[in-house]
Amino acid sequence: SSKWAIYVCMGFLILLSLLVRKGLINFQNGDLQLFGNWYSFVKLHGLHSFKYAYSNYNPPYTYFLYLVTLLPLSKIVALKSLMFLFDIIMVVGIYFVVKVFRPDGNTALTAAITGMFLPIVLVTGVMWGQFDQFYVAFVLFSLYAGLNNKSKWAWIWFGVAIAIKFQAIFFFPVLIIMMFRRIHWYDAIWAVATFLVLSLPPVFAGRPLSSILNIYPAQANLANGILNLNAPNIWQWFPNSSFPFVYHLAIGLAVSACLFIFIYALQHKKFSKKELLICASLVLYVVPFLLPEMHERYFFPAGIVSMVLAFAYPSLVYVSIAVLAQVVILFSYGPFLFNSIALPFPILTSLMLLIICLLAGQYVLSNRNEITRPIIRAATAEPKTTSRRSVS
Repeated sequence: SSKWAIYVCMGFLILLSLLVRKGLINFQNGDLQLFGNWYSFVKLHGLHSFKYAYSNYNPPYTYFLYLVTLLPLSKIVALKSLMFLFDIIMVVGIYFVVKVFRPDGNTALTAAITGMFLPIVLVTGVMWGQFDQFYVAFVLFSLYAGLNNKSKWAWIWFGVAIAIKFQAIFFFPVLIIMMFRRIHWYDAIWAVATFLVLSLPPVFAGRPLSSILNIYPAQANLANGILNLNAPNIWQWFPNSSFPFVYHLAIGLAVSACLFIFIYALQHKKFSKKELLICASLVLYVVPFLLPEMHERYFFPAGIVSMVLAFAYPSLVYVSIAVLAQVVILFSYGPFLFNSIALPFPILTSLMLLIICLLAGQYVLSNRNEITRPIIRAATAEPKTTSRRSVS
């Protein structure tokens, strides 16, 4: 009876998540107006829209945009319904990753339902109208495959994530570390093939190949000259006038930090499932914290993976990191969505640095027991006694 009571409560929570999203549907902003223009263009041209460069996003999103234009829904409901669909796909990824660490009981299901109520999920998706949860879902699938030594699928899911949004590249250092124990480097060809399969169909509709290949470089140039775009990272402490002097320094710092994590992982053989999950969370925070031209939403995948970590290992440290991440990321959305600053960005940046330090400490100490156990065993072992052979 208690089992059925749990299922009923979870079903109620799922319905409640639908009601919460329904209340957020009518919120609009500049990004949603842009997506609305794309929707109208696709609605007018149908399949022929694929041969035009009307969107500066990679094609996978436009495939779904075309599908919702076929439904008898209003523009805003159609666009927001896509965000709900992407939420569902992401919480499935949360379920599978947590299931690796908590195979018994309802922990994985509870984590998935919690994912539906996370503040950054509700605000980023149905409220804002962005679909970062879509590529994060496939980052989670890639992580799940890697943890289970499924090399080909780890690269395929990563290829899907990159095809959706280039920010999935933040997860790439984790795959490099996995290549030394759990996945194969030569299977990376599957990521390339997946990216091409998902990105090139508009070419067959008449869109120039150069137009497709230039999407991500063009996105990178949109923020040219802007050191920080409301991201709670280290460059909040520097004026934008310093951009020409610190741009290459910032990229060098990010690359150096990843190399340091990489070398440390190899040196200390940090390939266990727990260590890789901590590493994934740490890398997803460190990269956008050090890179320039970062948006606030680029910390979204870090917030999701740190929540997964809290369910996989529900200690005070990991739960505190997950909760603090929700607060920091959510408050960083304020200037764009609400034109307000509830917490000054220097404070948010300091809190983000605290999260990184806590994760780094846990990553360093994660194998402390394995290191100290042989030493303790050797120190506490009783001395061996030798017996003399009797001489008759």
